[in-house]
Amino acid sequence: MYQNDECIPVGVWLRMDLPGFPGFISFTYVDPAAGLSAKGWESEEELVLYNSGRPRHLLATVRLGEPVAQGWQILSEEEIKQLNLPETPSWLESYGPQPARGTRWGGWRQHPKLRGRFHPDYPDDIEVIVYDDDLETSTNMPERIWVRVTGMVGDIFQGVLLNQPYNLKTLNEGDEVLFSVVDGIDYPIRITEDHLRERGN
Repeated sequence: MYQNDECIPVGVWLRMDLPGFPGFISFTYVDPAAGLSAKGWESEEELVLYNSGRPRHLLATVRLGEPVAQGWQILSEEEIKQLNLPETPSWLESYGPQPARGTRWGGWRQHPKLRGRFHPDYPDDIEVIVYDDDLETSTNMPERIWVRVTGMVGDIFQGVLLNQPYNLKTLNEGDEVLFSVVDGIDYPIRITEDHLRERGN
């Protein structure tokens, strides 16, 4: 059964209806640079030609940063076997660590604490105030940096730094950070594991 939920699962084979490409068969993954993506074939016919070794029938990549799918369904184990698809594509390892298989991507977009804060063209990217690991002893001022959200638990969010901090010493572009929204502060702010333990989270 086709679903219209914009929170597409990661790490699974899907059949999606995309504008101009109904029946797009693809595997979903997270590209560290581009966010949620899908790599596959425009139709079952294209997949058959690809499996036959036809050089022109290459994998197509679709960026799913915005909800472009008009409907999608997870392929069953039987369909995956019939289509001669691997459980996990060999190319996936080149994209680094991935969320747990089946993780629904994008639920944070509608979270009441984050709604309206995302970049208009990159709906998983948000500006966050970050600071060195030890805020109390660091002499470096906190910085506002773009973060790509990758997960959440309740009101605690996880993301990856998209820019290299100017002065911070313990954080670099590509590092994962946790953050939350604090009343009275204009931007979400980083929160460390130590802070969570102190709060009892």
